Amino acid sequence: MTASDSRAPAASRRALFAAAVLVGAIGVSAGAVVTSSLRLDGATGDWRGASEGLYRSGQPGILMAGRQVVVHFHGLDGRPAVLEVVAAARPASPAVILIATAGRERLEVPVGLEATSVRMPIPRGTHDVDLFIEANAIFRVSRIAVIRSLSATTAAVIVMAAFLGVTALVMTWRTGPRGAAIVWGGLASLAAPLLWTFAADPASSLRVAAPTRDALRVAVVAALWLAGLAFARSRLASAAAIVGTVALLHLPTVWYGFHQDDFVLARGWSWKELASTLHGEFDPSGMIPSYYRPMVRLSWALDHAWWGPWTAGYHATNLCLHAAAGVVLVALLRRLALPAPGALLGALAWVAHPLAASTTAWVSARGDSLMAIFYLAALLAFSAPGAPTRRSQVTLALLSALAFGTKEMAASLLLAALLLHRVLLPRPDRALRRRRLAVIAAVTAAYVVLWALLFAGKLVGRVSSGPRWAGFDLHDPGHWLRLIPALYAPVFFPTWYEEWWLTPLEGWSWLYLLGALAVVAVSWWAGRGTPRGGASATVGVVWPLLTVLPLLGLPSTLDLYRLGYLVAVAIAFVVAGIAIRVERSFAALAVLAALLAASLSPLSIDAARAWAPDGFRGREFLHWKGTEPTWVGQLTPEMRGQFQDTVAWHCHARRWAFPDSPCP
Repeated sequence: MTASDSRAPAASRRALFAAAVLVGAIGVSAGAVVTSSLRLDGATGDWRGASEGLYRSGQPGILMAGRQVVVHFHGLDGRPAVLEVVAAARPASPAVILIATAGRERLEVPVGLEATSVRMPIPRGTHDVDLFIEANAIFRVSRIAVIRSLSATTAAVIVMAAFLGVTALVMTWRTGPRGAAIVWGGLASLAAPLLWTFAADPASSLRVAAPTRDALRVAVVAALWLAGLAFARSRLASAAAIVGTVALLHLPTVWYGFHQDDFVLARGWSWKELASTLHGEFDPSGMIPSYYRPMVRLSWALDHAWWGPWTAGYHATNLCLHAAAGVVLVALLRRLALPAPGALLGALAWVAHPLAASTTAWVSARGDSLMAIFYLAALLAFSAPGAPTRRSQVTLALLSALAFGTKEMAASLLLAALLLHRVLLPRPDRALRRRRLAVIAAVTAAYVVLWALLFAGKLVGRVSSGPRWAGFDLHDPGHWLRLIPALYAPVFFPTWYEEWWLTPLEGWSWLYLLGALAVVAVSWWAGRGTPRGGASATVGVVWPLLTVLPLLGLPSTLDLYRLGYLVAVAIAFVVAGIAIRVERSFAALAVLAALLAASLSPLSIDAARAWAPDGFRGREFLHWKGTEPTWVGQLTPEMRGQFQDTVAWHCHARRWAFPDSPCP
């Protein structure tokens, strides 16, 4: 062994040690920050999320307070703490009396021109605290703080952050680029603090203003995608990138609570009731329109058995389903002979797409993600190489039946299989695949017959009523011209959910609609640079036209941001096709990934936030159902109490600060 040969391992060890120190420091720093005390003021943190009745003043960092103010933190980690509000009077009212109430604690504090601290103890085990302040005059607030000390649990979070980071670094150090290994280590070191913040101490996220918080999440998503692409051939790294993306974008939805149909579906079901959904409506109570979705009902029954009325558990199931669908999509794209980097980037673009966000934020939307798992798995089985065996045929039939038993969107499965059969799959095997097509066709026919027998009246109503898509008028030629661009726009050129929802079909400018078509055309052209890329892009362009067909029979306005989960898979094929063209240059692939992460992630966060109690979808529901005593009265006692708690939680602070609030 030469001297240079002996120096190489030593240099590698020194580099690994230095990287481990860096990654460990990132983990310790991140853990220390997220477990420390919270301090908010007019310039720091999300004071709006922690208060009602405060507003900006003309002085930097100083907030003005009305005569009734609420300072509230929800989702604390249970450590004993002190809630502090630093207040001062205005020169116009030099003597102010504050009456602060939190639970049974009550303080009366005189406040002058000098800053005075109002401190209220928070007992151990407290997760939600509301400090109601009543004043005889308007006053100023210079700081809001939750002061708490380190505990054994939070110390473990800090240690775990460093441990996970170093472990990930060591695992990836010799299997890929060292820079990417360091990024993986840094991301892993952030995992424990972020999981702690979102799952155990969500109030801690208020230390950062909402826009900055979202920007940081998008930046970490982009870094995760780049690290994942560097290890795209590793199935474990690909799965970690998918799961990490879902967590970064949607883990806050765990605390969104129930919405609309959730209150009906979250209850215990007997085996007899579950069996009845196999040959009847998926909600025998009749509170929800009739559908054939026994698999969705089974998932709700299992969730209720595991979680009871704890809403966060149901949301966690939705997150797992969304991540699982992304992993299955990666496997499908790779089986279609698309290179690993393109397959991963395509699946990541779909997971982060705003049309896929509702399945994480609204528990009842899990039908789409659960159906997509079976749907994509069926296509995966259909695309298997070689001659079909009896076992593979049975597996394909079972997966197809499970997809149909989850949601009606699976009716497009045969068309999707035909599309892959003709465009992406090898031509020499077409004769062998016809036997698999026959299996899907047989299952589809059986489903259509069963559905027609169960819901004959509904079928007649659907046919006679015709579609209504964002105010679509069958007799308006202009609406027909806008129809295709309006379908492609949310998939390939998405905008903010609320803006899309409130804008009728004729309200979109031709510039936007033509821009959407231009994006489709350019994306297809970009993918045409290689044979596989062109085939993948072609599938992506045709995919929305086929998968949207089951939705066109809806008797109400079609909300693609809520129902377009499967339709949005199109972007995965198009992105994969483009990635094939640029994959030889990792720099170009990284630029493409960064652009996609920066453009899709904010829209996905916004679309999910619409289903929060204070989101536009959440507000619509609370205001409507809060005035419908008949609907509330039909709920189980457990869910009736859950709904009333949801309304009370949403409105309690606002009603105190603004007695004329329109909360239901």
